[in-house]
Amino acid sequence: MKKYNKFKIGISGHRSIKHEKKDTYRFQLQKLLKYFVDKYPKKEIIAVSSLADGADRLFIQAATQMGLRYEVLLPMKPNLYQQDFNEDSYTEFNKMLLNAREYKVIPVYNKFTQGNFAHYRDKRDIQYREVGRELIAETDFMFFLWDGKKSRKMGGTFDTLVYAKEYGVEYKIIYCERENNV
Repeated sequence: MKKYNKFKIGISGHRSIKHEKKDTYRFQLQKLLKYFVDKYPKKEIIAVSSLADGADRLFIQAATQMGLRYEVLLPMKPNLYQQDFNEDSYTEFNKMLLNAREYKVIPVYNKFTQGNFAHYRDKRDIQYREVGRELIAETDFMFFLWDGKKSRKMGGTFDTLVYAKEYGVEYKIIYCERENNV
């Protein structure tokens, strides 16, 4: 639910951001966040992310470096979500999750159960699609760190961008390079 004294900005983007460009993208995100801080001086600007590797975390780093608070929307319970991260990444994820203003796990899609996500990739992808849709529904503006390539992957950056257009949410695309053209 959107609140009038807050302005929530979400992020969707690739996980495999080119390593040597991360500082550049983080700086671009900070400039854009500053624009909204200046534009809405009487509103609290809140970053919203799912804390996946790559774009999601760069965005939260940019926001926290500016002293902004953030909220987290998770596609599934943290113990199941961790399957998508290596050990170092999961440690960073946990630290960020603990420092969030608040976090919530979105409801499971249709008749799925949390247990479905442990074993079935297609059900995880549907849940990633749903967290992207929830992110768009809960934010006032979206940033997309995107390589400009269409993808058929459900729940990916392109899928979320298409939904943002359909839903009518305002957004800004920051074109980015990915590692190994993943």
